[in-house]
Amino acid sequence: MGLIIIWVVIGGAVGAAVSSFMEGRGGSLNLAWSVVAGIVGALIGGFVFMLIGTSLVGPGPEFVVSFLAAAILAFIAVIAARAIKR
Repeated sequence: MGLIIIWVVIGGAVGAAVSSFMEGRGGSLNLAWSVVAGIVGALIGGFVFMLIGTSLVGPGPEFVVSFLAAAILAFIAVIAARAIKR
């Protein structure tokens, strides 16, 4: 349960950060939708990496590396949602 909460926090933070960095450009999402897209992307990235992470990094550190995967996929999800909105 704690791992899911960390993914949600990572996704929300990445969504808010991307929203604030892209604020001046056209076609940007508002803060709420960016945070939602970041959370969804982080949850999907975290879960998927937990499934395949053991084969990539071995047993043990896969939950720590899932934080990085959650952040990367959250960023991609916010950028994709922004592109779809245009």
